[in-house]
Amino acid sequence: MNVILKKDQKVGNVIAGLGEGFTEENFISSFKEMYPKDWNRIEKTYQHHLRKAKPGQKIPMPNPRQYLVNALKVWQGKFEKT
Repeated sequence: MNVILKKDQKVGNVIAGLGEGFTEENFISSFKEMYPKDWNRIEKTYQHHLRKAKPGQKIPMPNPRQYLVNALKVWQGKFEKT
């Protein structure tokens, strides 16, 4: 199940709005502003995994901030090849 629909497109839109030289924190802040429903969905999915996990069990999703950083890095790997 995808947590964010059209993730590559949305990540690209955020990056386009930021321009060159942005930081991961800039990216996360802008994503939250541009796509608040998707951010809420990421947080809800993460909380669901936390509640469902047994004590000591690792959950299959990184925390919400890391989830977005990972999405950014994947996008950069796909679309910024020179």
